[in-house]
Amino acid sequence: MDLRRISAAKHARKIVDVCVNVKPSESILVVTDTANFEVGEVFANAVAATGAEAVLTVMTPRKYHYQPPPRAVCEAAKNCDALIGAASTFFEAHNVQAFETLKAGTRVYGFSGGTLDLLASESFEADFVRIHPIVEKLVQLESESKKIQITAPNGTNLTFGVGRKGVVTSGVLTGPGQFTSGPNIEANMSPMEGTSIGTIVADAALTPYWSPLDGIIKATVESGRIVNIDGGKSAQEWRQFLTNARDENVYNIAQFAIGMNPFCKISGIGPGIDDEGVYGTCHFGTGTSIILGGRVVAPFHFDLVLWKPTIMLDGKVIEKDGLLVPEQIGIEASRLTELGFAVAKH
Repeated sequence: MDLRRISAAKHARKIVDVCVNVKPSESILVVTDTANFEVGEVFANAVAATGAEAVLTVMTPRKYHYQPPPRAVCEAAKNCDALIGAASTFFEAHNVQAFETLKAGTRVYGFSGGTLDLLASESFEADFVRIHPIVEKLVQLESESKKIQITAPNGTNLTFGVGRKGVVTSGVLTGPGQFTSGPNIEANMSPMEGTSIGTIVADAALTPYWSPLDGIIKATVESGRIVNIDGGKSAQEWRQFLTNARDENVYNIAQFAIGMNPFCKISGIGPGIDDEGVYGTCHFGTGTSIILGGRVVAPFHFDLVLWKPTIMLDGKVIEKDGLLVPEQIGIEASRLTELGFAVAKH
């Protein structure tokens, strides 16, 4: 008996039923590739078990994460009720094609890059439905603020301006044209272009390629863009990767997100979609920002993940050393702890 596959099948059915909210009358596109067919097959079987129409599309693996899929997949993505990404490399987020898919009204659930091991992991034991309104509350507080500052023991100290609504990425899709991914749960905000200033020190991961990190990554930010990268081996490799892109937009500070899955771990499995959701971390996305409400398009989107952030919204501390402050976010401590969140003392 393959217990891993049994757990993966159970979690795939949870994603289909609870997170994507698939109905028997719907047509669901599952996109995988030849390098990750097993994961795509598990999702297609889960969709078929609901009575919905499951369409499994297998493409050639993309050369890099966020590279657009073939034209045929792009067209199919705009002509289904929901899409579940299950390829070996990301494609259903942070590119123009993903933006067009959402504009067409398709619900999109991202698991591209996720392995069978990740699908079988305890990261999917989180209560996504009950955590959803908590993420909504955090995003509301972020959106209503004017300035957000993040500090951390590792030397991170970054401030940016707010001028647009944040994005709920809770692992649950509640309507058409929405995007989420799993198992990462995130309260997202795209900083206003040109306003980010300070220092980011990633000490947990750099997704999608560097997890775990080999040494820290220190990024100096001025006027919304990274102007210097220093640190260990991972930092050197990333700096060269960005240089080779020959596109200044890769240095844009595109995203700030609070990790909100108490069951996620920095695992190094696949491209790190679980790393980004670890409670007790936050991350800064770089490059493309369009599906988060921003205006920048770049060939890549990377996430600098760091431990134990203190997060201040207009000077009010909503998270201290990686722990939510219940009194400051207006949510009872007992409600948070019941869902697996440790909390800070006010």
